[in-house]
Amino acid sequence: SGLSKLVSGADKPFELGNEVSSFAGKSPWRLYAGKRNGEKVSLFIYESKKGSEAQTELARNSMRKLRVIKHPYLLKCIDAGELQDAAGTIWMATEPV
Repeated sequence: SGLSKLVSGADKPFELGNEVSSFAGKSPWRLYAGKRNGEKVSLFIYESKKGSEAQTELARNSMRKLRVIKHPYLLKCIDAGELQDAAGTIWMATEPV
């Protein structure tokens, strides 16, 4: 699948796990369990082709902000990016939630 390519390619060293069902439908983001270099991470995936222009801009903004904010009470972003794939995938890898 497209998400498997996102997280298992040589340039993105993530393994995609199961989607967190309790998070489904509560946000434009989809949440997955995953691994990065053997360590557990949470993967937030947003597909811009499925959302509105306003949601896509909000997702991009969220990704940019979370990458640079460092605070002990906020979720730590490990890596994030945007793919030029058919789904217009925006993703964030964070500490496990």
